[in-house]
Amino acid sequence: SWEVEKRFSEFAALDWRLREHFGDVKMDLVLGKSRLPGKTFIDQKSAGLIKKRKERLRNYIDALAQHHAVSRCDLVRSFLQYPDALFSKPEAVLQNWDGPSEEDPSSPRHRGSSGSSSAAGGKKT
Repeated sequence: SWEVEKRFSEFAALDWRLREHFGDVKMDLVLGKSRLPGKTFIDQKSAGLIKKRKERLRNYIDALAQHHAVSRCDLVRSFLQYPDALFSKPEAVLQNWDGPSEEDPSSPRHRGSSGSSSAAGGKKT
């Protein structure tokens, strides 16, 4: 897990864009009771209120993250600063992978030229 710092106005903008993209009905279903808290003035001395507000914002993000289509939406990925590799398909990763290096002694390419391994003990014959 990781943390990103966002202002409430950024959460409100995300919510507005998601509702524009997916529609109010779908977003209401996705979020359930985890909707954004209302915008209020918070005094620095209101530790309890700040704690509750952070919890509601976490619940909002958790609800977004639990929905397959919403969590993979570019709006959410950008907002949460997801690394691109998090959503790479395994085939795409393997396609771009050259395999073990020539210097890697466990590499089949490295072992293949100098002998074969025995199935019983893994020793070269």
